[in-house]
Amino acid sequence: MAAHMVNQLRFLRQVTHASSLLPPLHTPCTMHPTPVEQPSFAPIYSLPVEILSRIFLLGYSDGIDPAYPYKRNVIEPTLNFEVIVSHVCRHWRDVALRTPNLWTSIRLRKPAHLHRSSEFVKRSKCAPLDVFIDTVSINDYVPGSNLCIKEFHDAYMVSEHQSTRWRSLILKVCDLDCKNAARQHLHSCGPVPKLETLQLWHLQDWGTSQNLFTQTAKPPVIILNNYAPSLKNISLVGVNLAWSQSPYVSGLRNLELALHSKSVRPAVKEWETMLRDCPDLERLSLHYSGPRLDDLTPITPIPMLHLSEISLTDVDPDVSCFALRYLVTPSVRSLELELPDQDFSQFADLLADPTEPRFPALERLHVSALECSPDSWFNLLKNFRRVTYLYVDFRRVQFAFYEKLCTKIRYEDQVPPLGALPQNPTSSGDHHDMERKKNPIYSVLLPNLQVFKVAGLESSSLVDFDNFRRHAGYPLDRYIVHKKSREESMDALHALQQLEYYQDSDDEEDEEEDTGLDDELEEEYEEGSEDTEEHEDSIRHDANESIAEDSSTP
Repeated sequence: MAAHMVNQLRFLRQVTHASSLLPPLHTPCTMHPTPVEQPSFAPIYSLPVEILSRIFLLGYSDGIDPAYPYKRNVIEPTLNFEVIVSHVCRHWRDVALRTPNLWTSIRLRKPAHLHRSSEFVKRSKCAPLDVFIDTVSINDYVPGSNLCIKEFHDAYMVSEHQSTRWRSLILKVCDLDCKNAARQHLHSCGPVPKLETLQLWHLQDWGTSQNLFTQTAKPPVIILNNYAPSLKNISLVGVNLAWSQSPYVSGLRNLELALHSKSVRPAVKEWETMLRDCPDLERLSLHYSGPRLDDLTPITPIPMLHLSEISLTDVDPDVSCFALRYLVTPSVRSLELELPDQDFSQFADLLADPTEPRFPALERLHVSALECSPDSWFNLLKNFRRVTYLYVDFRRVQFAFYEKLCTKIRYEDQVPPLGALPQNPTSSGDHHDMERKKNPIYSVLLPNLQVFKVAGLESSSLVDFDNFRRHAGYPLDRYIVHKKSREESMDALHALQQLEYYQDSDDEEDEEEDTGLDDELEEEYEEGSEDTEEHEDSIRHDANESIAEDSSTP
């Protein structure tokens, strides 16, 4: 974040300097003071319009996450890039206004955004649009600060007449009034031939499990006219579809299903059909969702040859096992697990079965929580020999998991596969080979591990782990330690390898970083600010509440 801030400030200084070299505006500007008059032969003024426009687009795209086009990265904590460059001088403004792709991010989170977004839609001309509508419940509504059912229709209608240009559509609702309005609009939606990303989120505090059961059992409606030929990414959080009547759920690259009570999940046959229709799927994320296990008839293996990321959060053990048992996933490189409160030993044993390797190419293992036996954990890691990155939150797993990490293994019990270690003579893999010649007695779990990210582990334990790995000939390149675990004894690792610290976005001691921007400038562009981290924290909070409520649903 600090690096992005520095880059932002450098850019602002460069813009300020450049504006002083350009001819002045001869009409007043409402959002930026008129530059001082300078000679018209300033070198920057001779830059071709096409190049300047391209520079603007590069700067704009630097604040956009390609995977989530509606997001704005923290490079812009309080300012919109497109607004900045359009208020430097008349020439820059003319170029910016004649660059349609600079105005395609339509984000509506408060009333002031309605007019701004309408202007952006006009300026974008025929360019694809990324539309994000974020609403709150009536109980959380603050007039002028956020949107609720009172403004939902107006917010949706800002771009509804341009649905043929939608590239991504993200709707977040937090009560039934907004959800019903969204259902009506999506049911009567115009054609969406360019829509690539669809994210529908319903996050609500239901109060009682009966309310949750009653409301989520409501039959879904047909949306998007059942035709979205370009759709590649779907995220459904607390929203279910008519699974067998949604032909656009095919050919996907990313699929996320979250917060679905058991009665509204896709049946096993629908689940199988959905996955078979997405042979090029690259990422699969399940958060308290997955197939509805009414019919446990075995299915034939489903080849998912391009699947590279899997994330499972609060998925019941039987659903977790069923979801992965029939998938053929030779290319999965990242696995994220947050599976607390129930016994997932059977699931861990499924992944650890050496006769049917589930993820032979796995490189990144992220364990936020996992409840299983220490032996199952040991066998799991023993099977993941190519893993180079490991994250474990020891606040939510047994300490025995750490002890298993420090277990010696005989070479005949674990031999790294051919090609698992790099052949570069200057690489850490070569160093490992040299050390093994000195220590031929035993090997270790995760022999290719390079980065270890941890939380909830005392510094003395981490130092002991580091010593264990070094003495065995498998030293790590880097440790990333949670800020709350920082102790003086941890500094002993500094002399051996790179040590970094991190903190969660919801840590209470999060510190505000000084943007270094003039207060007047911040106020000028206040309407362009977005707080992405706060938004994601609210999703996590609401999601946990929804799961807790549904756990007792009959």
